[in-house]
Amino acid sequence: MATPAYPSIRHRTVVGMIWLVAWRGISRLLGLTSTFILARLLAPSDFGLIAMATTFAAAVDALSFVGLNEALIRRPDNDRPILDTAFTMQVLRALLGATVIAGSAPLAASWFNEPRLTSILYVLACGAVVDGMENIGIIEFRRNLMPQQQIRILFIPRFLQVVICILLAYSLHSYWALPVSLVIGKLVRICMTYVMHSYRPRLTLVCWRELALFSFWTWVGSMVRMVWRRVDAFVLGPALGVRSFGVYLLGAEVALLPITELIEPALEMVFPGLSAARKTGTREAELLPEIMTVLLLPVIPLAIGLSASANCLTALLLGPQWADAVPVIAILSAGSMVSPLSYVCFIAIMAKGDIRRDVHVMALATVLRCCLIYGAGQAHSTKLAALAALASLGFEAILFIEQVRRTDRPDFRSAVGSFARMAVAATAVIAVLLCTGLGWGQALPSFSTAVVQAAAIAVITVLTYATVMLGLWCLAGNPRSAEFHAMQLAESLLRSHTSSVTRILADGVAWMLRLRWPIWP
Repeated sequence: MATPAYPSIRHRTVVGMIWLVAWRGISRLLGLTSTFILARLLAPSDFGLIAMATTFAAAVDALSFVGLNEALIRRPDNDRPILDTAFTMQVLRALLGATVIAGSAPLAASWFNEPRLTSILYVLACGAVVDGMENIGIIEFRRNLMPQQQIRILFIPRFLQVVICILLAYSLHSYWALPVSLVIGKLVRICMTYVMHSYRPRLTLVCWRELALFSFWTWVGSMVRMVWRRVDAFVLGPALGVRSFGVYLLGAEVALLPITELIEPALEMVFPGLSAARKTGTREAELLPEIMTVLLLPVIPLAIGLSASANCLTALLLGPQWADAVPVIAILSAGSMVSPLSYVCFIAIMAKGDIRRDVHVMALATVLRCCLIYGAGQAHSTKLAALAALASLGFEAILFIEQVRRTDRPDFRSAVGSFARMAVAATAVIAVLLCTGLGWGQALPSFSTAVVQAAAIAVITVLTYATVMLGLWCLAGNPRSAEFHAMQLAESLLRSHTSSVTRILADGVAWMLRLRWPIWP
């Protein structure tokens, strides 16, 4: 299955990032709608119980992760033997994982002191088997930078899963709505992979040696990342109890929305884009500063807005029973402002195929995270747990940047101006919100007050950030930086509409883009 001819890699990568970010926005809108409805129908202890089960299942899944998708994406082309071998390894991995999940379910229930976990894990084991039957042919959609096809496969299962979950929760008022709807969504997705791609895999292991070396180091890296991501649940779950852990989990989910909804979907296209660039002789390091600044540009105001309006969002979306989640949201939202740096560096290392470097960095960061989370768990405090998670995110970013800087030597000097303008704009937003007294309230306001206050925070954040960024960009002489690319995108979106107002706005943006002299001498 050879790679077809396409326009430039940079163009396809950027367009793919936009497509996947748009899809993640739609998907997350469905997910958030489901979460906020379920928060009214189910108790915090139900969320904590399901979080324990899914965390354990994901940890077992990580034990057998071999990085088949990444290995196939990095290849210049994939023929039937290599794809069939990858599919067979995928099936064997799923069967092994399901067996371990089901067999160790009683032990997990004993560790978390929750006997209800046993039956839930049996259901999740069935879901693991379903995952392994996915059509391996759809990997070509990612390798060839074809996000539209990926989105079609993702949307229908996700939509049906959300609808079924809400209906079951409304009718049963039980935590069973979550695992059952999850398995149904997986079944629908498997069917979609065979409908959307004509490839029909067969069982064989003829090319297993070719995939083994890359997959081995990917497996080692997945072990370290599994500990990094799951240490919260394994330590905080027993220490905090089901209810407090459910509060911490949902608060962290809301706080990290900029990561899950902007950064992660965008990086779905960054990895194949960097891999394709490497095949053409372009160094990954040349693209890193630009990618970082483009990601940070929208993430910073979103993270500040989430942190400042934590009490309003809790009152509007979750309800008074989730009041303890306010400090978790306010603290962890800041992690979204450093995560793009470590995420991009990690993707660059993966695209280069140097998995051992990633393992070394993640091992150091994971050791610190385990120590911090363990200390917070001993203190039985969700606020300290959020501070520990935030500190570990910052330490991870520092380690990744230093590793990439020493080995790949990217030219970060080209992005210093963008980073400085973002820092000044973020400081201005925080100062305005503090001076007006709108941000970072602790008590839950009434519903009407929360609506007005959240809207005011959103407007002030966007206007202040955009005004300061645009002003500093003009003073800098309108460089071809992240602001320039954002304005180019805005111009193209405005011109796609036929109204006279949008055309006038597009002409104004185009006029600013053509400026090439400093306004300030």
